[in-house]
Amino acid sequence: MMQYKEAYLDTNNGKLWYCIYEQNNIRTPVIVIHGGPGATHNYLLPIKELSKNRQIIFYDQNSSGNSQASITPQQLSIELFVDELNALIRHLHLKQVILLGQSWGSALALELYDKYLNIDIEKIIFSAPYFSTKIWENDAKTLINNLPNNFKNIIKISELNQDYNNQNYNNAIKFYYAKHLYRLETYPEELLTTFKKMNNQLYQKMWGPSEFTVTGTLKDYDITAKLQHLNIPTLFTCGEFDEVIPDTLKFFASKVINSKVAIFKDASHEHHLEQKENYIKIVSDFINN
Repeated sequence: MMQYKEAYLDTNNGKLWYCIYEQNNIRTPVIVIHGGPGATHNYLLPIKELSKNRQIIFYDQNSSGNSQASITPQQLSIELFVDELNALIRHLHLKQVILLGQSWGSALALELYDKYLNIDIEKIIFSAPYFSTKIWENDAKTLINNLPNNFKNIIKISELNQDYNNQNYNNAIKFYYAKHLYRLETYPEELLTTFKKMNNQLYQKMWGPSEFTVTGTLKDYDITAKLQHLNIPTLFTCGEFDEVIPDTLKFFASKVINSKVAIFKDASHEHHLEQKENYIKIVSDFINN
């Protein structure tokens, strides 16, 4: 029977919410790091199926979801997010961990690995990873160029005029997301909950008005070079139609000596939801072997 526990970790910057799923606490626990910035853990909850022989730990980052901030959005930084992840690992007295970062969460996983050398990280899974804004924007340009001309022109004109609130631009975003963010017609409850709880103020401050338009503090962010520091088994995953295009995923993986790549057909950025059973099997095989 799957056991469940949730609690708060008090930090200098607020209360960090986390939860733990487990059936048997035999093998190395997995910490799941959500995307955003400003999303929540909810859309990643299907990953709890990995808990048959280990703890699966979810948490909401500062100012997101169930976590409670005691600082202003202007005080948030990458360093703060990474330090709070480290604080959670120390709080739970974890001797060894596996990290699973999705999208923006992949950057936090890599930053943690690179900064806190005292943490014993057994393996890392980078799911639809983000490491470089420039590379992300280049991928987005490639995907936008393949859109119908009406949507392509709307995006070009809106960005040129910095007009991100008109209905035509919003329609173009929806079309893009339906191809590259989540492709299925029915949205699972976990994803809808994340959309409902999304901290859009934080997302816009650090990222921008859409997935393909970056105007925030992450505009010049790039930690691609840190991938070459990885010397542990690493799994890179993306969808066939992901915002992280397969060629980019392979490029990231080429930087890591001990790496594997899994590309999910007819899936996109949320391939862990679109191809749930296959995703769980591939990740399970990776962490169990």
